Amino acid sequence: MRNGNLIQLCSGRYYQGSGVLSHLGGDAVLLGRRALVVADAAVWPKVEARVLRSLEQSGVDTKVWLFSGHCCPGNVRSAAQAGQAYGAELVVGVGGGRALDTAKIAADHMGVRAINVPTSAATCAASAWLAVEYTDEGAFVGNNWTRYPPFAVIAELDFIVRDCPARLYAAGIVDAMAKYPEISYNIQFSNQWEKNLFSQSAQLLSENTYRLLLEHGCETIEQLRAGKITPTLEDCVCAALQVTGVISAMACGGKQAAVSHTLYSYFCCVHPELAAGFLHGELVGSTLVYQLAVNGAPKEAQEALNRVLRALGMPTCLEELGLKETSEELKNIKNKFYEEMNKEDVDNLITSMTIEHGLTPVSLSIAEADQEDILSYTEYQLQQKKGSSSKNKDGKLKVYNVNLSVSGAITDVQTLVDDVRTTKSLKVSGITYSEEDDEKTTTITFKLFMI
Repeated sequence: MRNGNLIQLCSGRYYQGSGVLSHLGGDAVLLGRRALVVADAAVWPKVEARVLRSLEQSGVDTKVWLFSGHCCPGNVRSAAQAGQAYGAELVVGVGGGRALDTAKIAADHMGVRAINVPTSAATCAASAWLAVEYTDEGAFVGNNWTRYPPFAVIAELDFIVRDCPARLYAAGIVDAMAKYPEISYNIQFSNQWEKNLFSQSAQLLSENTYRLLLEHGCETIEQLRAGKITPTLEDCVCAALQVTGVISAMACGGKQAAVSHTLYSYFCCVHPELAAGFLHGELVGSTLVYQLAVNGAPKEAQEALNRVLRALGMPTCLEELGLKETSEELKNIKNKFYEEMNKEDVDNLITSMTIEHGLTPVSLSIAEADQEDILSYTEYQLQQKKGSSSKNKDGKLKVYNVNLSVSGAITDVQTLVDDVRTTKSLKVSGITYSEEDDEKTTTITFKLFMI
């Protein structure tokens, strides 16, 4: 916001309603005449005819690349290669969050813009300029800050109401609700959070979204099941798809992640079976009441949220996910983390990793993060119960925030990011690109966890 930095809030154009798919072709032709369609293989047969008709009527030729699995480097590369071979001038993403994130990153690699057509209201991926990457197996890798936000979002309610399962919609509601308690946490407790117009606006907007969904989320589930488009359902869909994208951008993406989203990342890394068996919003929602408790919210607010979560069919505690505090769980956690290092050791680790991948380090900054991770609490509690000791005198997880700027080929950057997923507890939380005086640099943000 300051120092002349670019502000990217969300998609520049947002359409929502029954029949708005007619706008797809008209917006696409503004970008080019050849489009790569990255489409979720499971939903594509249901929407294929209308998507292609809208593009064809505007004179846009298409190549369809069917997506399945995760938004992972392999899928991104395959989609980008297909688009480049076709000579695509834009990418059209069709499907859920993983397909849309894949479309955005592939478009970024191709140097073109993306238009997204969400088929569910379960994610802000359609509009956000941030995309979340995973391994091929579904373990969390990090946030990818694409160079451009989506050019447009076409929220066709005929697709969303007809094709979005009630469970998926409920999980999307909970994920959208999480923004408010997590942003509130960071404003209260994190010294990494800059209190300014953007963060305060993010808090107010997320609070309005939270209250809307708390009050009307359950009734719109029934409306969705009945295939009935109401003004309230439209408001909730817009909140989940577009408004949360704006909130995430104002909160600088990962900065709103406190207890619930931190634990989600932990589940993906340590318990991939949970990530496979539960939806994203379900895992986030399982600790959302705890997040309110950490924030100091009154008991009445915690109980109100718990009632809504149960009415939506969400797990409300770790035990309902099948997790218990055991010595085996603690050992499993410890095996996923580096032993404690000082900043010089971290510098040597990151620098050598950079050079090994054919990249030139431009700058490197290392700062100790707040002791705010839920894993630190878990570690501390288990130690207290067991009377064990740790190299960390305070018994907490130590976290470094690492910002690395490099020059070099984008393919080498991607290889570095791919290889990071094989390391212990080094996670990519963001990637940004910049160009100044014809000098192209890439900044990679890491979180390094140590016990």
